[in-house]
Order: sequence, then C-alpha cells, then structure tokens
Amino acid sequence: MVQICIWIYYVITHNISVNKMSSQPFLVGISGDSATGKTSLSELIMLIFGKNEVSTIHGDDLHMWERGDKNWDELTHLNPKANKLYDEVATMKSLINGEAIQRKHYNHDSGKFDEVDTIYPKNIMAFEGLHTFFLKSLSDQFDLKIFMKPNELLRQHWKLARDSKKRNQSQQKIKLLLDKRKEDSEKYIQAGLYLSLDEKDNLIPYGGFEEDRPGYNKPTQPQVQPQTPSVPTRKPPIGGKTNFSSLFDLVTS
Repeated sequence: MVQICIWIYYVITHNISVNKMSSQPFLVGISGDSATGKTSLSELIMLIFGKNEVSTIHGDDLHMWERGDKNWDELTHLNPKANKLYDEVATMKSLINGEAIQRKHYNHDSGKFDEVDTIYPKNIMAFEGLHTFFLKSLSDQFDLKIFMKPNELLRQHWKLARDSKKRNQSQQKIKLLLDKRKEDSEKYIQAGLYLSLDEKDNLIPYGGFEEDRPGYNKPTQPQVQPQTPSVPTRKPPIGGKTNFSSLFDLVTS
C-alpha cells in the first residue's frame, strides 16, 4: 500500500504542477470488490494531501435501501440495480463545475443513512465504491482509475475480520453473505474490471497472485503487462473523452 501511495502522490502532484493554470479538479476513481481496501486507499489519499485539498465520495451512499430492508433478500449490494448509480453522474458534473452537493452518507456501523451532509468541490476528488467504473459516462471522466484486486483468500480474510469487528456480524453470517454475493461479484465486479479498464488504466493486485493458489484456473481475459508509469493528461469537460497516457500495473507484496 505504501508503494501505491508513493506512485499516486507522484502522479497527482506532477499533473497538478503541469496543469496548475487549470480550474478543473483531479479526479481519482477507485473500485473493487467488498473489503479490497478502497476506503483505506481513499483515506490515505486524504491523509497525504490533507482535508483542505481532498473530497471523498463514497459509492455506498448510493445504496437503494438501509440494512434490514426486505429488498436485500432479492438483490445484493453488488448488483447495480440495488444502487442509484446514475445519481453519481449528476454529482460529478456538479463538483467539476465547482458546485457543492447535498448527500446522505451510508453509515456502516448502524446500517442507516446519516443526515444530509454537504460535500464541497476541492482540487482532488476521490470517488470510491463497488461500481465506480460501471457507467462509461462516469468512468471516462477520471484522470486516474485504480482497481483494487487482492488475492481472493486475502480479501475474504479481510472481510471476515472487518465485518465481525466493526459491523458486529458473526463469522457464519459473513460466510453466508460471501456465498450469496459470489455470482454478482463475478458478474458485475470482476467481469466489469475488463469492460471498464482499457490498456491505459491501472490494475493494482497485491497480497500475492491468485495464480499461486492451489486449483486456480487462469482467466481467459488478457493479462496486464507492466510498463513504466507516466502521468495522465488533462481531460475535457464531462461528456468528452479522457486521454490516459500509459498503463501501469503496480504490484506489491
């Protein structure tokens, strides 16, 4: 994670220095399955650059219902239909245009939505969530796209540890949720990775490769080849095409 942050710091600071006359914010998109480190990375970005420079937008705020709602018996949180994804397009447009937004934050401790809060546009805005890249109209706007993909066994360990400690869920319930969400994870999160990221975007696997796991079947999708990182260029206003300058496959262990 330290190596990831060092590289992100370089990309953002260099881009801002090159484009210091631009009034547009630097947009960072972070996506991945549940318990892959998305929120942790967004918090580290804020820690590095400071609260005065960074606003974080959490994708879980887009959940359709609060915890315990009967609709969750039919749909999982990983299903795009269970989230108000198109609201995020309007959110991004407003923030890019320098307008503050009103938003309810999904509180994972209570499973409820908090009171409406104001999010102000800042020089760096980090969007993190399960479906950050699901909509092309949203995905195309990011200056830097990061997909968190740790080893699956490591991810499950993190989820068991986090949800049992911070969300007061039993180990048995968490394992049942993992099984319930497996199909949607493969369909909307893992498969979506190869649909939303192209050759110029960034995949961050860490904690060991899944190929090292006994019985692992190598996916048919094309594998990412590491290259020397360079800085993404500035983008036009929303609705235009983002130009990324290179692919960087960052691997930590």
